[in-house]
Amino acid sequence: MFKNYFKIAIRNLAKHRTHSWINIFGLSLAFLCSILLFLNAWFELSFDDFYPDKDRIYKVYCHSMGPDGLEDNASMPYPVASAVKTEIPLIESATRYIYNDKGLEYKGKQLDVRVNLVDDDFLKVLASPVISGSKTSPLKDPGNVVLTESAATRIFGKEDPIGKTVRIKVQEEPQELVVSAVIKDFPANSSFKFDVLARTELRSDYAAEKNNWNMWNHDVYVKLSKTASRQSVEKSMSYLFNRHTGIDTIQQKKAGYVKDENGMYNSLRLLPVDEIHFDNNIGSGNSIVSKTYIYTLLLISFLVLAIACFNFINLNIARAFTRTKEVGVRKSLGASRKQIFLQVWGESLIICVASVLVGIIAAVFLFPSFNQLFAAKLSLSFFYQPSSIIMLLLSILIISLCAGGYPALVISRLSVSGVLRGNVSLKKPGLFRNSLIILQFTIACLLMSCTLIAYKQFSYMREMPLGFNKEAVISFPVQSDSGRGMLAKFRNRLASQTSIISMTGSSINLGLGKDGSISKWTKGFEHNGKDVSTNWMTVDYDFLKTAGIVPVKGRDFDRAYGTDTSGAVVVTESMVKQLGVEDPIGFSFLEEDSAAPRYTIIGVIPDFHLYSLHEKKEPLTMQITTDFDIQYILIKTKSNNPTQVMSLIEKTFKEIQPDKEFKGSFLDENVDRWYQRERRLSILLGISAVIAVILSCLGLFALALLMTQQRIKEIGVRKVLGASVASINNLLTKDFLKLVLIAIVIATPVAWWLMNKWLQDFPYHTTITWLIFVLVGLSAVFISITTISFHTIKAAVANPVKSLRTE
Repeated sequence: MFKNYFKIAIRNLAKHRTHSWINIFGLSLAFLCSILLFLNAWFELSFDDFYPDKDRIYKVYCHSMGPDGLEDNASMPYPVASAVKTEIPLIESATRYIYNDKGLEYKGKQLDVRVNLVDDDFLKVLASPVISGSKTSPLKDPGNVVLTESAATRIFGKEDPIGKTVRIKVQEEPQELVVSAVIKDFPANSSFKFDVLARTELRSDYAAEKNNWNMWNHDVYVKLSKTASRQSVEKSMSYLFNRHTGIDTIQQKKAGYVKDENGMYNSLRLLPVDEIHFDNNIGSGNSIVSKTYIYTLLLISFLVLAIACFNFINLNIARAFTRTKEVGVRKSLGASRKQIFLQVWGESLIICVASVLVGIIAAVFLFPSFNQLFAAKLSLSFFYQPSSIIMLLLSILIISLCAGGYPALVISRLSVSGVLRGNVSLKKPGLFRNSLIILQFTIACLLMSCTLIAYKQFSYMREMPLGFNKEAVISFPVQSDSGRGMLAKFRNRLASQTSIISMTGSSINLGLGKDGSISKWTKGFEHNGKDVSTNWMTVDYDFLKTAGIVPVKGRDFDRAYGTDTSGAVVVTESMVKQLGVEDPIGFSFLEEDSAAPRYTIIGVIPDFHLYSLHEKKEPLTMQITTDFDIQYILIKTKSNNPTQVMSLIEKTFKEIQPDKEFKGSFLDENVDRWYQRERRLSILLGISAVIAVILSCLGLFALALLMTQQRIKEIGVRKVLGASVASINNLLTKDFLKLVLIAIVIATPVAWWLMNKWLQDFPYHTTITWLIFVLVGLSAVFISITTISFHTIKAAVANPVKSLRTE
């Protein structure tokens, strides 16, 4: 019986090729889009979900409610990790985590590997499996390092790395360290990206600052005991923190700070490790993704699939009424309602299976391009998992039942007498089919509106003035033991080049360079009874000139002043406001106590965006000091031939550092990298909107074809009676056009509300204008009229004699 059903289904699908190919193409396209988006969302949601004790692992951050809103800070002072572990029994282990990223040298060979600094407890916190070497405490000795399996292979090849000596640079100090262990590589869905782990104590500032509770420069992670509760540990940590920092709560109250539920103005909180990847404020690294973005991917995949299903339902219902005589004959010969249902539904199931297979094959071929375009990590491994196979089979069954079951149910319930008399027809779509068409175009218009608004926000962020010049300025990481030494060599070799205007160095890159590194150094101290917090940046001469920043008061650092390298600072206007001084030039302040060196302000500059527009501008202090080296070189060039200048700089770099990769880029490229997430979202929405429009048009195309076929005799009679081509076209088009207009009316307020909520997440955002919705509405009307008119005009200009002759 089932073999007979299958044969008849194949024959019917082959007989109605146009209808079948439209269905298969539409569903395949929808499955392709949904598979790619779902897998991307699934990968992002799986971040940091694999640690054995993930429910007990947290990241520590400082929380306060200031006069301008929430003030959360993930950077911690050096003493926090050791203090919470020592004084709070409920904390089983704690570790600092500092981004170092300086590379490694072995037997004179320089290797570009990521070196991060941690404490001995790091491997205990994350329960990292040790492959070889010391399995208990491989970082107990500050002279040891731990390598990942892939890093050990890159550095040593087939050699046994255990006991070998490598050389890494921590800040300005080269360190000779011994490999004590090799651990398994962390998977791609881990927030911790490193190749080599060394001890925090190797930092040159550690001895002087290890008891300083006001220098915030690293992350802290803790692992709670099995009996500990998050709330009780947070309360204990907050009391400890306030006791050690001695923050003036009276001054904070005057400044407008608000107490939390424990009656504290400042408290330490815990963020679960599996939430780090999704928190823009507390998360680490440049791979942070908002859950809103991930849920948007899932929503888009569902909407695209929904449009395809609506098409499938509408087309199957429409074609079902062309099979009424077949159904009538079958029923008159004894076929039951169940047999009719299984026959029609079987055809839908075959189409669904074929579409899923085509979608999966296309997705596999597109994995490399998709991964490159959207920085994703999709692979075939997903399809090998039993849960994935079950999910795909369930999807096929559910979609075939939803999309094919309803039309099969409708046609199986037709009465024999009504069918054989010819009383069943499809002159006009019913309420259900009208609703599906409206939903299709509502989703398409919604995606088009969201695409335009997302792209407008992306363009706004790219084009908004940042307070520094990003045109024709090249930046690249130093990748040398001495950053200032590297800068001096560049100045000497390129001094005669007229294409270079100025050159400088800094500890922080402007924008996101090719190395993908983001660093932030914050200092906090008390001044005249007020808490002062500022980002701190080490620079070199000509920084303001190279960045195109003009001082509003005072001057830039100058070689003519010998004191500029011993305590002189350039600050932003918001820093001056914090200090509360009217005439800042020459003003001196202390970072900590009276024994610490004084800083003297020599210049004041406007606030500028040192970081992306995802963050508000913050106070900044810049200093030339030998205590901290520069990490990046910035070169301002003449803009008439930037490519040639880039080649010159790369050639010079290779002469100085022949074994290192040159990672130079223009600042405008760096700024664009800040907003890769928004660019990807606008591209995803754009592609989804195009697919949604294509699927909606396919549905209209097929429905218009079926409608004109059923009304071909009516059209012939109207033409004989004198109806014009335009009037017939309007008659056949207006019903569909009404549905599209209703969809536009529904989609407009929904799109405005959704995107307005999305824009509120940005401190700086564009505005939503009514022109966007007008453009979307006109586009939807034009596309739908063009699609429908292909068949209606063809039917209207046909010779009525041919359509009436069949009678």
